[in-house]
Amino acid sequence: MSSGLWHLYAKNDPETMYNEYVSEDDKKVQEYYSQWYSKSPLEEADKIIALCGKMNITMISYWDDEYPALLKEIAYPPAVLYIRGTLPQKMCLAVVGTRNDDPQSASIAEKLSGMLTQYDI
Repeated sequence: MSSGLWHLYAKNDPETMYNEYVSEDDKKVQEYYSQWYSKSPLEEADKIIALCGKMNITMISYWDDEYPALLKEIAYPPAVLYIRGTLPQKMCLAVVGTRNDDPQSASIAEKLSGMLTQYDI
């Protein structure tokens, strides 16, 4: 979640944020969401949930008990984690990326992740 959305969340509860999105009064929130999602955020969420179910991907939100405690301590942590498999209860390492990566960054992240899995990390 971008820092702008975290600042918005800090000022409002989720219901207020949604009501601001669907109202005509807050164009800034609507502009952000319209860049990524369809007109109906609930329909878009249903699509994402269905796709994750088909791909055997678990979603853990920032507000879930399973969300890693240390990850909550970074500035602007991801609002949702998408996980294949299970989160280990031992110490672990996460590779976090961006939506708008370039080919070189994607290649490096893929190689690094592959090397880490060879060592059961």
